[in-house]
Amino acid sequence: MLRRTYEDILFRDIVARYGIRDVKMFRQMARYLFSNFTKEASYHSLKTALGIKSAMSVRSYAHYMEEAYLLFEMFNYQHSLKKQYAGTRKFFVVDNGMRNAVSFRFSGDWGRMLENLVFIELKRRGLSVYFWREDGECDFLVEKKGRIMEAIQCSCTIGEKNREREISGLLAAMDRWKIDSGMMITYTHEEELDLPGGRKVRLIPAWKWLTGNMPPSIQP
Repeated sequence: MLRRTYEDILFRDIVARYGIRDVKMFRQMARYLFSNFTKEASYHSLKTALGIKSAMSVRSYAHYMEEAYLLFEMFNYQHSLKKQYAGTRKFFVVDNGMRNAVSFRFSGDWGRMLENLVFIELKRRGLSVYFWREDGECDFLVEKKGRIMEAIQCSCTIGEKNREREISGLLAAMDRWKIDSGMMITYTHEEELDLPGGRKVRLIPAWKWLTGNMPPSIQP
């Protein structure tokens, strides 16, 4: 059912509407983006990877899919809009179930599915979101009225092997944008960390964040 819905959107809402001629290449790009969701890419790198004639065609195809609410782009946050639009971006898909139906993958991508789930919910809440990769890496920055107000990291599990790496990326974003508290969304782990300088990091299970069942200080 989800795969059929996906095909209907491709052909009825995009191919027919925009008069796409190279349908095979368009379908190939759509499936590639669904299979590689949440990964960084540029129009040029997609052009090279897929053998599409021009980066402008890649840009148009991505725009058509975004207009049809099939996928969404998220930019690396930059003060310069020119640099932001010229740089890499991440692609997110409208539904994890549809993504699995299209790519024929049902396991092994739990971290990316969690990140996609969080992105879609942030968009549903009407927020302006970006990722950040500079001195560190953070999955989501939330911008309000021209200022970065929230930093959010996603990690399925938190253990000895990844704890420092995941939290350090979040802390780097908090330091860069002068944010006192950060959030890490996990599958099940819940914890509150009090850090030097009065900073806090709250680890929240995804279901609590999605339902708003959280302490008042971190309500959406």
